[in-house]
Amino acid sequence: MVSIISILLLLAVGFAQQSLRQTQQVQEALQQRLALYSAVNNIQLKLLTSHWYDQSQLGDINFYAHPFRYNLSEDSPELTVTLQDQNGLLDIRYPFPEIARVLQHFEIDATRANRLVSSLRAQQQTAYDPLNTNRFRLQLQSFAELANLPGWNIEILDKIKPFITLNGGTFNPAQAPDELLAILLPPSQSAIIRQWREEGQFTIRNFSALTGIVEDEIVQLHPGDTVLLTVKNQYGLQLQRLVKLSPYLNEPVIYYRQSYTPQQ
Repeated sequence: MVSIISILLLLAVGFAQQSLRQTQQVQEALQQRLALYSAVNNIQLKLLTSHWYDQSQLGDINFYAHPFRYNLSEDSPELTVTLQDQNGLLDIRYPFPEIARVLQHFEIDATRANRLVSSLRAQQQTAYDPLNTNRFRLQLQSFAELANLPGWNIEILDKIKPFITLNGGTFNPAQAPDELLAILLPPSQSAIIRQWREEGQFTIRNFSALTGIVEDEIVQLHPGDTVLLTVKNQYGLQLQRLVKLSPYLNEPVIYYRQSYTPQQ
């Protein structure tokens, strides 16, 4: 009888310990997730209350997807953050010639690359023109639609997906990620820009001096208002938020999408 009671007590203690461990794991997971959301919200608030043209107000924040470290507090775990200006990517709603160059980088010959861009341009529906109601058409709404255009497929889409967007505008090379600049610029220039960025010496002025690309009525080199914020912790948990930030408008924040990737 005593042995049966002892076994039951051991089982009860084991179940209690297992329940406690599970509770602690859930609590830790919630805390880690909360830390990611808090970091994204804090960075978003800083962007809303800072002048983006003055890099000194932003500290380590950049808009060309160079990772920087972020701590919610002195004793909190370090997080890794990237921000990507959507104008620094190629918007497939406006098929610029740079898309053909990216396609050629992935060993698609020039003739076929130009045909793919022409297909995108032909099938891409132009936006509503209030002066010409006959031109009302819809633009692409998802990358999946691109894969279904004549000549396109999932394999091609997967190759160029890191370099394209549906939330940009006129391409801004100064805020393009290193990998895209390595395709579009001469190797010597892209290498220098990468080094400047790694050393925290990158500015619009030295970018223009090196490349000869300057701001004008069309070309904008300073960051745009739509950015993809990505925060990741040491365990691989990741939060992404695509937002448009317009601090002087009645609706200062427009959320396009948000995704949370749990630990693998």
